[in-house]
Amino acid sequence: MGALRQLSGPDGMAGIRARPAHAGAPGMDGGASDQDATGSGGRFLRLRADDRQPSPADETRRLYDEAEARTASAFEQLVARDSFGELLAKVTENVVGLTKITTDAFDLVLRNLRIAGRQDIIRLSRQLARTEDKLEQVLQEVERLQEEGSNGRRTSSSNGSGSSASRRSTRRSGTRS
Repeated sequence: MGALRQLSGPDGMAGIRARPAHAGAPGMDGGASDQDATGSGGRFLRLRADDRQPSPADETRRLYDEAEARTASAFEQLVARDSFGELLAKVTENVVGLTKITTDAFDLVLRNLRIAGRQDIIRLSRQLARTEDKLEQVLQEVERLQEEGSNGRRTSSSNGSGSSASRRSTRRSGTRS
């Protein structure tokens, strides 16, 4: 951490500025002027008039800003490397794989608990649709046979010839008249 230097600000209030860590010891700063200390990027902290020390809020802000700057610099260096991109790709692959494993395991749990899962419901809906189609075909065939039967009764009753018993016997033998 850098040394602190007491300065007088533009409004005449006393303050301190954190000197960069690479700067020399106090008094050995190579002749830095007060203008450098207050003007070019330096932070000026207000001091309480009674004891000439920075307030806790100012000290907290200074420490927070310093930590934020160091963290930002470290993350920028981290992201700038090619290995970061490779690592990010591998992590993404692993997350996708874990998601697939998790969903498969959840489906297995549902199956073992005998609770209908999504795949079971889809399979049942397909079976239900096939059954409905077959039932519709059977109903159409029954209606056709009823019409055919009613047409046959009308024909035999209108002709007045031949009995229904003789027709039944010929159907059983496999010959038709």
